[in-house]
Amino acid sequence: MSSGMRKGEYSIYAVVGVGEPINYWIELDNAIEAGEIIIEK
Repeated sequence: MSSGMRKGEYSIYAVVGVGEPINYWIELDNAIEAGEIIIEK
């Protein structure tokens, strides 16, 4: 999913736990910078 303003920056989110009572939104750019998500090539 993406969120943002037309003239501003957009943020990309992943929704985790779909179909469960609580869904978690993870902002991918911040999680990658913090080392919480590792991109494998």
